[in-house]
Amino acid sequence: MSLKAFHLFFIATSVLLAVGLGIMTLQDFLERHAMAQLGWSLLSFVAALALILYATRILKKLKHVGFL
Repeated sequence: MSLKAFHLFFIATSVLLAVGLGIMTLQDFLERHAMAQLGWSLLSFVAALALILYATRILKKLKHVGFL
């Protein structure tokens, strides 16, 4: 497994976890109206967006590297 493939797998997994945490804390906020949960939810979605932007930069940087 190349560095490029590992990065893509790790980033995709991290994005899914961040989005899942964001959805879970957003649902908790809607049920209990705890402002801390809203903050965690927003932070999780921002982290997911930052990871997606990082993935695009890595793909451009490692364009010449193969996946295997």
